Amino acid sequence: MSTMENETAFERHKATEHALNSQNKARDMILSRAEDGQQIDVETEELVARECGLNETDLQRVLGALQADGLLVYRPTGYVKAPTQDEVQRELLELASQ
Repeated sequence: MSTMENETAFERHKATEHALNSQNKARDMILSRAEDGQQIDVETEELVARECGLNETDLQRVLGALQADGLLVYRPTGYVKAPTQDEVQRELLELASQ
């Protein structure tokens, strides 16, 4: 590889690394807020995107990954922390006993 090709490859690597760091920061911010019981609404999404330097597509990618991992669920008013298995069991037992 020529020096120019090496520099270009290095720049691409740094850009990818920066994007992943930004997405990880957004993931941590969203999870922290969800763990605190906060709903992740449009305003919160915009705040996180702005603070992490993400565009809408990248932010939606982060939210989608959190949903796929079972950490967030979408409600009409925004994303919330996904219930744990114990919480689901308790709720089902309550409903069954009524």
